[in-house]
Amino acid sequence: MLPLAADENLNNDIIRGVLRHNPKIDIVRVQDVGLRGADDPTVLEWAAAEGRVLLTHDVATMSRYAYSGSLPAAALTGPGLRLGIPNAGGMTVGACP
Repeated sequence: MLPLAADENLNNDIIRGVLRHNPKIDIVRVQDVGLRGADDPTVLEWAAAEGRVLLTHDVATMSRYAYSGSLPAAALTGPGLRLGIPNAGGMTVGACP
């Protein structure tokens, strides 16, 4: 199972629902690891370094930073970065180059 990270703006009802459905899911809120108020590139770099899929509602700026190529190459080593964006049909997960 992929480890997950919940962006600060992700609705906590989603997190609670996921954990109620399967309490074994490895999900961490960014504010619980000292990243409360951190800018998007910092959160993206952390998620990539931790090998976590970042769940976010912030499709405007998160995806722009993730796909822009502006992150340091070191942030995208290892398993790389994946964004999960909740939508009406479920979850869209995409790998960032």
